Order: sequence, then C-alpha cells, then structure tokens
Amino acid sequence: SKLLLTRTWSSPIQSEGPCVLQPRLLQEAITRILGIKSIYWEDDTDDCSLNWTTESKTGLFIPETDEFVLYDSESNDIACNNKQAMEILDALMKPGMAEDKYWSSFSSIDSIHLTFARLDGDYHYCITGMTKPEDVTDACLISQENCRI
Repeated sequence: SKLLLTRTWSSPIQSEGPCVLQPRLLQEAITRILGIKSIYWEDDTDDCSLNWTTESKTGLFIPETDEFVLYDSESNDIACNNKQAMEILDALMKPGMAEDKYWSSFSSIDSIHLTFARLDGDYHYCITGMTKPEDVTDACLISQENCRI
C-alpha cells in the first residue's frame, strides 16, 4: 500500500498573488463583456474583485459579484451579472493568460479570486483547492528508518 498526501491549499495568498500575464487582453475582454466604452482613470479607487466558488454537488463554478464595484470615466456604476462573470472567468482561463503551474497543482479547485483596482492596472488572482495526491511512502519509510538510528 501507499501513503498519499493531499493538501487544501491556496496558490498563492491573494494580496501577493501573481499578475495576469496578458493584462491588456483581459482588460479588452472585460470591457467588451461589460459593455464599457470608457475606463475610470483616477488613482483613488478601491480594489474590485470577482470571485467564483465551486458548487460541491455539480463541480460547476458559481460567480459571486457582490464585491464588484467598478466605474466608467463618467463615474457611472458598472454592474456585472452572473453570465458576464462566467465570460470573464473563461477569458482568465484562456491559455497564456495566467501561469499554468498555479492551475495544474490542483486536482479540484474550490475557488478563484480575481482582484484589480482599475481596468488599466494589474490583475491579481488566487486559486484555492485540493492539491493532486502525492506519494509520500518512500519519504515516510526513510524518516522511520532515521528515527530508529
């Protein structure tokens, strides 16, 4: 038999998360999806976030748009509905948009968080879930042998 180790892990901490590799492409996708013609350019904007959690029974991503606060250049509120949030997630998951190592570490993804202050700035993302099972049998046996010495 084998000893398998699986961890619940967040990769990495959201506030220090990696940036989207192609922020301009994501910006273009978001502005198209939300129907924004002009972007709010002031520096004093709060962070905005889009969150998706996995529904336990179906495994489908469910968007959470409650914390989405965005404005256009005329200071109009920009809303994001569930359909638009799923289109943005599709854009974020396109090849080359984010580092593959952060996605491939997981056997299941519990949540994805995308944060940004303005659409022309950096986009940070965080993924939480279960890591792929890792065979730790040999390491445990070696450790057990070292404890006997």
